[in-house]
Amino acid sequence: MGEGAARVLVDAMVTGVYAGDSRRLSLAATFPKMAAMEREHGSLTRALIHRMREAKASGTTSGGPSGPSGTLTTFDGGMGALPRAIADILGDRLRTRAAAHTVRRRGDHMEVVTPSGSIAARAVVLALPARDAATLLRELAPGAVEPLEGIPSAPIAVLMTSHPAPGGTGPEAHGFGFLVPRDEDLGILGCLYCHDIFPGQAPAGRLLFRTMLGGARQPEMASLDDDEIQAHSMGVLHRVLGLEAAPERSWIFRWERGIAQYTLGHLERVEAAEAATKGTGLFLTGSSYHGVSVNDCIANARRTAGAVAAGLSGSR
Repeated sequence: MGEGAARVLVDAMVTGVYAGDSRRLSLAATFPKMAAMEREHGSLTRALIHRMREAKASGTTSGGPSGPSGTLTTFDGGMGALPRAIADILGDRLRTRAAAHTVRRRGDHMEVVTPSGSIAARAVVLALPARDAATLLRELAPGAVEPLEGIPSAPIAVLMTSHPAPGGTGPEAHGFGFLVPRDEDLGILGCLYCHDIFPGQAPAGRLLFRTMLGGARQPEMASLDDDEIQAHSMGVLHRVLGLEAAPERSWIFRWERGIAQYTLGHLERVEAAEAATKGTGLFLTGSSYHGVSVNDCIANARRTAGAVAAGLSGSR
């Protein structure tokens, strides 16, 4: 694509999805369709031209390297509605505040050891960040520990701010928002205009911004205290958007292990971890392995459920 496009366009795309450093991530692991297009056609430019010609011949539209244009979606009650619904379905089968210490095999069943005792199961699925999963597998699958510990995560801090809409003289904060390439060095990853993306999340006459800091490029920004995060972010929004109004309300959320980083060698690490756990009755899923988005996690969970069912039927 050229150095300039890589520094600006690709870096911003990687920031938006992975909060990552585009120089360190694996293309085959993060954007497999793009990697396949390059392998097949020799370059992304040739691949896009080929797809445009095919689309013209068939009378359809051609999607970009990542597929058809996507739409950002949420629930009326925010993304928290999804885990709440799952919790309602599970009912009293869901055990919270029951940290697992280890997972081991005991005869014909699995055993999850917690501070309050052990839980017996025919199969165990770990949907943890990879490095947390590694701590539970030292006894059951020692060969999985090193590859899982080699899958890092980037910390993320998210600042939500609500502002009065300025009328006709304020910032043009319409559309998706903006992402920040590495070379811009603004100290934030980007900002989403939630009032425009999800109109139901902001009352009439209010702007709702989601500013993200940290990631693999500047992890220290996620460790700033609340006042520093807000002051820095408001300074950037003033510089980029001309935003003058101070926030009426603000919220800060932090994830020390926010987004898994699919660095070079990621696919090989995942393959090694899955090989080490094969046949043990334990299965790995979640955002550390085959995609970080909610859609990816749901697709991976369905595949994992199928593997569990096949494993249980074969063990009868």
